[in-house]
Amino acid sequence: MDPNLSVITSKAHSHEQGVQRQRMMIDACSAGDLQQLQRLLSAAGVKKGDAPVEPKWIAYPEKLAPVPGSGPAATSTLLCEAVIHSHADILAFLLSIYPTAPVQSVLYDALAHPDQAIFKLLYQHDPAIVNHEFESQHKTALMVACTEGAGNPLLPNILLDNGADPNEGMGLWGPLVCAIDHGQPLSLIQKMIASGAWVRSVAVTAAIRARRLDALRFFLDHCTIYDQEILRQSLRRDVEELDDKESLRSVDEWLAKLTK
Repeated sequence: MDPNLSVITSKAHSHEQGVQRQRMMIDACSAGDLQQLQRLLSAAGVKKGDAPVEPKWIAYPEKLAPVPGSGPAATSTLLCEAVIHSHADILAFLLSIYPTAPVQSVLYDALAHPDQAIFKLLYQHDPAIVNHEFESQHKTALMVACTEGAGNPLLPNILLDNGADPNEGMGLWGPLVCAIDHGQPLSLIQKMIASGAWVRSVAVTAAIRARRLDALRFFLDHCTIYDQEILRQSLRRDVEELDDKESLRSVDEWLAKLTK
């Protein structure tokens, strides 16, 4: 056999074995098999305190070079599998191995798969995630938690408890509107306001559009609406279409206050 061909064949075989080992690492994270993951990473020469392993751009943004088959799978991929499958022990182990791992890379997945233990680990690793902004979507972590975890206030509550800004977002279209549009309970909406969220006309119209009568009545009965003049002309007409007497009563009382 041609010696050069033999070397090429050997390298190809070694690469295939490496890729298979990386796939097994990913599967271990998905399945929550910590012992298997530890064995595989050890076999790949990974040790505590290593820098995270990630693909590198050859020519941004056209071409991305995968991680070498001779080493471990991409750190962000392993973290992601632990997060979306809610394996806190796997996540804790990976963060101990890779102490500089950028947890922002899996934050969106964590917000979309609410799990208190998972989020606690990410927050301990990087407290700044509570006010992280996803630039490509112009959304904050609090907005994503409200939309991706629709109807589930677990992570929005934790974010607020740890200092998330309830006013950051796309102009006036911030966390409060996201909470209304995505079925978050009135208790969370009230907590946002108690944490400093401004109630503007866009939040009131969002409550009308979503038929969130509980939020609408709370805004009108208990909150200062900062751009209330915008609502003066159309509010009663819009609420009449909801055919809800309690909401209409709140509107009439609110309008009466404006004329005093």
